[in-house]
Amino acid sequence: GACAVVPVFGNGDLMMLRQFRYPMKQIFWEVPAGKIDAGEAQDKTALRELREEAGVATQDYAYVGHFYPGIGYSDEVIHIYVAWNLESVPQAVDEDEFVTRERLPFQKAVEMVHAGEINDGKTVICLLRAWEWWQNNAPFSLT
Repeated sequence: GACAVVPVFGNGDLMMLRQFRYPMKQIFWEVPAGKIDAGEAQDKTALRELREEAGVATQDYAYVGHFYPGIGYSDEVIHIYVAWNLESVPQAVDEDEFVTRERLPFQKAVEMVHAGEINDGKTVICLLRAWEWWQNNAPFSLT
């Protein structure tokens, strides 16, 4: 399985990733995500990916749910988290990952999903599920 996390700053911005994906030969908007290592708890995976890819850390997070990205050919599950009270830490992406970070207002990201500007399936699902969770459970209001 894997974990994905939607990181929310105090001003309502998200820490989004811009990553070049070779199969599509283009740069995509993505949320931090990665595979669960053997024996690793899924929330630890989410926090690890948050640090490595997004360059932020927190102890404040919530489980939003999960989904199955390819039921016709895979049993993979992706667990979705939302995180807040973020602090900057050194980014530590893998050598073969070409990732830049960009802050984007949460509401703008959701609008970009609906406009087709954010079109990575995992990221679309995570943003919409996290947005819905935030509307009902927000630890603070988005400004």
